[in-house]
Amino acid sequence: MRLQDCLAVLGTAGVTMAATVLLLTPRGVNAVATIKPVIPQPEFTAQGCVFTLKTDKSVYEAGDKPAFEITAHNPSGETVEARVVVGISASAPVSPMSRMLPVPRSLWSHESAVRLSPGETKTVTVVSEAKLPEGQSIRITLSDKKETVLANSLSVPNTVRQVPQPSLTAKPAGAQP
Repeated sequence: MRLQDCLAVLGTAGVTMAATVLLLTPRGVNAVATIKPVIPQPEFTAQGCVFTLKTDKSVYEAGDKPAFEITAHNPSGETVEARVVVGISASAPVSPMSRMLPVPRSLWSHESAVRLSPGETKTVTVVSEAKLPEGQSIRITLSDKKETVLANSLSVPNTVRQVPQPSLTAKPAGAQP
């Protein structure tokens, strides 16, 4: 390749880069848009009612007993009697050496019944009787025994325990500790 050909290729690349930067650079004072993640509140529609679930904390520790606020709203024009089940299940963390996923086990469930007039909203607070186990993946579900929706998923961390280390210094025979 001759020097003139190299300069032509480099010139074309420079012009292409400059045009790309000019065309793709945001303009104006507020060029950087702020994007906030929107996590919708878990909603479950069953038996003509809309159920939402709130937990009392966003982070749980081992041994905590979660509390839930179940809000039921009747958007229909008729009086409705509805039932919803809140459930907690736990499973061990997935092992990278395993081919099988751990089977979740049910820790606790509670059925709540509400009677709602047209357009009425009621809130029920329920406290779990189960303590959350250490080092487990927790799933909180809303169900009407026909359909289920995952309302929340979290992990309970392991508690770090200090294990006494054996002494590496040798003591003469017959010495007192």
